Amino acid sequence: LRARIVRAPTPPGTFELVFKQAGGGRDLRYDQIDLTGDTLDLTFRVPPTAPGVAQDLYLWNVAKAPFRLEDPLLLRRRWSQRDTVLAAPAIPGGSAAGGPR
Repeated sequence: LRARIVRAPTPPGTFELVFKQAGGGRDLRYDQIDLTGDTLDLTFRVPPTAPGVAQDLYLWNVAKAPFRLEDPLLLRRRWSQRDTVLAAPAIPGGSAAGGPR
């Protein structure tokens, strides 16, 4: 997530980026990051979710101060990991661990 934030200075804790997951009538995850500077450049991992879980990403402007985002860019990358078991090649005259039999 990348953007330039144009706004008047606000006290800490009054301008936040919030990521929330909710499902089954309750909040499952709530993360907030205090935005203090004028440049937003964040990378964070969104955990996997089950079907029916809502995911929200929003700016929480507690101070209600006017602001605008310039050149916002939100990039979603999908990453997955698959466990792979590799078999060791046979070693002539020895075991797979490399020692004598």
